[in-house]
Amino acid sequence: MLVSKIKTVKPLIESSSGIHLTAYIKNRGDVSDLKNQIQDAIELGEQHLSPVMTVDEINQFLAPLRLFQKDAKRLKIFKENIALFRTEKSFRALSLPVEVETTCIVANTFHVKPILKWIQIDRDFLLLGLEPGSASLYQGDLKNLKFIDTVTYPESLKSRENATQEIMEWVNGWIMNLTNEIKPRLFVAGKAELTRPLLAMLQYENTSKKAILPFFSQLEAPKISSEVRSAMRAETKKIFERTLVEFHYAIDTDQAKGNIFAIARAAVQGKIRKLLIAEGIQIFGNLNRKSGELKINGRDLDHEDDDILDDIAQSVLAHGGEVTVARRDEIPKGRPILAIMDTHESELESVAGPVGLNSKTLLASTRQYQG
Repeated sequence: MLVSKIKTVKPLIESSSGIHLTAYIKNRGDVSDLKNQIQDAIELGEQHLSPVMTVDEINQFLAPLRLFQKDAKRLKIFKENIALFRTEKSFRALSLPVEVETTCIVANTFHVKPILKWIQIDRDFLLLGLEPGSASLYQGDLKNLKFIDTVTYPESLKSRENATQEIMEWVNGWIMNLTNEIKPRLFVAGKAELTRPLLAMLQYENTSKKAILPFFSQLEAPKISSEVRSAMRAETKKIFERTLVEFHYAIDTDQAKGNIFAIARAAVQGKIRKLLIAEGIQIFGNLNRKSGELKINGRDLDHEDDDILDDIAQSVLAHGGEVTVARRDEIPKGRPILAIMDTHESELESVAGPVGLNSKTLLASTRQYQG
């Protein structure tokens, strides 16, 4: 089966048991600089952990970060910014191709806003290349392309009168089997006499309606994937712009909430359909995930404080709502947070259609790319 980055990071987004340390490290291409930033994160982590852990417990908790910091060979592998996630039972280091500010936060969940931004702008895709006797499948994103498999059509199908239709049905079944768990956007490449019959009968819903290019060979897969990436970037931009249009409409018609206390209560009650949050702002405090009560602090005070925007986003996702991350200057009226309640769904959907990151997306569905 295929593996999606969304499925990979889903446990991070949903984790909520025990103490969580999140650190984002800006990669400037200097290993010594990386080590210094990680050391700063470790020291800040010690400060936040000291009220709730013994010295031995803190050393044990931070041990994976110290080992990571000392591993120059591993640090050199990272060409992009780095995200570190630590609980008492797990440690993960991810390469993160989005802008981050160097930070370390200790809270009862991970700080995932940059992860949400990454998923939002760097979508997985599938490329299916058709040749007269075979089909090849690749999985990629904005920077990577991974070969999945090439299948040769069975001789028993080639010899029949209606060979083309039966072969396309066979390829259709192969794709449906491989994409049982995740359903990224699928692009098809190849000569028209091969791609048209397949596109006409393909049951995979999240498929581009037209062939991305009228030719395919395995040697040309990297070139073809560049065309796919261009199409994906254009679609991502269009979806983001539609999101902003929807929120501007909601503001103009008094159908959007900007009061963070009201939004917090609605989030834990599952009453938010769409949420827009600012990526460059942190509002520290504590969100009661049962009552929705907010306590806001001027800064990150202790191991229970987290970015409230981050916590509200996780609550909205957990209840099936959609979340979009944007710069503050892109958000209507420059607000750090805006929400659309689920009571106006039919009217607002007609304006902008389905957009954003939601709980279905976290289950590896990308239905917003259908069509």
